[in-house]
Amino acid sequence: MTNKATNRFTLVLLALAFLAPAGVSYIAYLNMDVTGRTKNRGELVRPARPLVEFSLPRRDGTTYTRAQMTGKWTLVYIAGRECDEPCASALYKIRQSRMAQNENVRRVQRLLIIASDDPGPSYEKVLAAHSGMVVVNGSSAQLEPLLVQFRLAPKEDVVAAGRVYIVDPLGNLMMSYVPGFDPRDLVKDLQHLLKVSQVG
Repeated sequence: MTNKATNRFTLVLLALAFLAPAGVSYIAYLNMDVTGRTKNRGELVRPARPLVEFSLPRRDGTTYTRAQMTGKWTLVYIAGRECDEPCASALYKIRQSRMAQNENVRRVQRLLIIASDDPGPSYEKVLAAHSGMVVVNGSSAQLEPLLVQFRLAPKEDVVAAGRVYIVDPLGNLMMSYVPGFDPRDLVKDLQHLLKVSQVG
């Protein structure tokens, strides 16, 4: 092999070395295997949506910001003034799916967004069963810039939609689950994402 050919071959290898991780990350991000078959059980959000900056009050008096989502996979549920049976069921599935990650449990956090500046009494009993979950709330005006990004269909009411969402460690909304989903699907999707992810 001539020096010129050797140099060209070296450049190709260097290019592959830089591009391969990006390619692998892209495949992993879309939750697909190299054959192109989708592995995800939830609904992918394409393209993924970077969430806007926000700062919302927590029930403990502190604030929760967009920056605090960075570095962890976040399971999000959006509820109204009261937490009805579908709400309680979704929170239970989120909790159990996170716990099922075993040694990776600390890589996943839970976020409940209550679309009300005056949450009702039903939350007292519900939240007692969900220690460690981040709970924020705010008025419609406060939440609108954030909630509109969770709207996956035109004019969808994200509170009534009752979906569970996954936000990646970079703050991108990337997957959702409709009400009544099988929690085993969320468990398996999380296991796959945590396995292939280089962040969070």
